[in-house]
Amino acid sequence: WEYRYLKNAILRDYRMDLKILLRRGDESLAKFEDSRFVKEFPQEEKDLFPVYNLMILGNVDADYFSEEQMQLIQRFVSEKGAGLVLIAGEPYNPFTYRNTPLENLFPVEIQPYQPRGKDAEIFEPLTQPFLMNLTDDGKVHPMMSLHFDALENQTLWARLPGMFWFAQVGKRRPAALVLAEHASERNDDGPYPLIATQRYGKGSVLYVGVDATWRWRFKRGDELYYRFWNQAIKHLGM
Repeated sequence: WEYRYLKNAILRDYRMDLKILLRRGDESLAKFEDSRFVKEFPQEEKDLFPVYNLMILGNVDADYFSEEQMQLIQRFVSEKGAGLVLIAGEPYNPFTYRNTPLENLFPVEIQPYQPRGKDAEIFEPLTQPFLMNLTDDGKVHPMMSLHFDALENQTLWARLPGMFWFAQVGKRRPAALVLAEHASERNDDGPYPLIATQRYGKGSVLYVGVDATWRWRFKRGDELYYRFWNQAIKHLGM
């Protein structure tokens, strides 16, 4: 659902030129005669650096990329100065990126994946939503501005529909800013970071540790949902 709604929102934005690589799913949805869909990830610098300014990486298994492709992504951010958005998802992102060339791009420390197990999925479904709190950095960061008035902005964030799943990661990296954190659950270093960003070389990285920001569309469509994502895309991609 995150892929579906974010893709559609970007396609409606005439300022964006979106290229889509559908890693898994119904192949009939990836109509390769449509120039917006690509069949494979670039293998060489000439196919990535001059063409793109921003990459959005969803719940993709790190095994999909070769070592050379991961190094290419790392250089895409650090040398070209491009933006990278990392959207968490179960069970691959961020967990499978531990001990890979992309690990240090994450603004948070990656922990091993801890599945809930089949019994928990059946008998203890995730039915209680949780909220995220803006940090002091998040309250003033342009990516997190849903309203020009600071007090109204905090009110909007507090009233957004809750999430049900988040990636349990470690603490932020030394140069990272945590913009939003879990309202109730903590790790050994404090509340779990849910939205964090950092500079990496010449570029920037945004980590979103939940997989359902599309829920922010409830009764409001793209008003708040795409305001956040549009600001993130512009901030990182420009």
